Amino acid sequence: MGFLNVSLFGCVRVNHDQTVADGKLTHSTQGLLAYLILFRHRSHPREVLTEIFWGDKDPDRSRRSLNTAIWHLRAILEPHGVKRGTYLISGYHDEIGFNQDSPFWLDVQAFDEGTSRAAAPGLTDIEATMPELEKAIALYQGDLLEGFYDDWALRERETLRARYLSTLIFLMDAHRKQGDFEKSLSYGRKILEMDPLREEIHRKMMRIYLDGGQRVQAMRQYENCKEALARELQIAPMQETQDLYKTSLSIKTGPLLLAKSDTPDLI
Repeated sequence: MGFLNVSLFGCVRVNHDQTVADGKLTHSTQGLLAYLILFRHRSHPREVLTEIFWGDKDPDRSRRSLNTAIWHLRAILEPHGVKRGTYLISGYHDEIGFNQDSPFWLDVQAFDEGTSRAAAPGLTDIEATMPELEKAIALYQGDLLEGFYDDWALRERETLRARYLSTLIFLMDAHRKQGDFEKSLSYGRKILEMDPLREEIHRKMMRIYLDGGQRVQAMRQYENCKEALARELQIAPMQETQDLYKTSLSIKTGPLLLAKSDTPDLI
């Protein structure tokens, strides 16, 4: 029996028994696979699946499209030599589901499990957690299911994106506490690449620069923040950010205390 690898961050990628198979799946079939594997804890009535993926067609065409997609999925997931039902299961009342007990690896699941420790209450051993978190965020090769705009996909995408950003913030703060300012700044840049309007991240980076005696870089970060807010929202930075900028005009070296709003974010 082969081992199934499915990646959903960015574009859909399927590797079964060391054979790349995603190129053989249509857009709708990729979406169906993603839906079944993301919600693998339950089976799904066929009428629900047809409404989600082919709701714009008449009922007969919808059913035919679903049947065709399932046939294609079985051909990819359960080729000759793989027992029927290993990955796709047909339940009672004409339901379809993904067999969560099958031999498979899913990047979303690995990401979720890898980042969940940082969300655990009462976490104390942050240093031991960091390698696991950094390994997990490396799986995030793009937003979930890029190119899919169904409501269910958008909801899952936003949830995972928020988890990714929260983990980056966690690591940014953790590396700063360890004195690794450059690594901390690198995570700050990743956050701002995805969301340049996160003013609190601009402030964190300004403080890190000031902690390292890099006053000019702190002032430049403020200008980046100011330009982004003016361009996208037509607003000025918060007073707290402006005050930090004024501080940077006079301070040369020495650490600054974290402002209350700049304390580490919870995931």
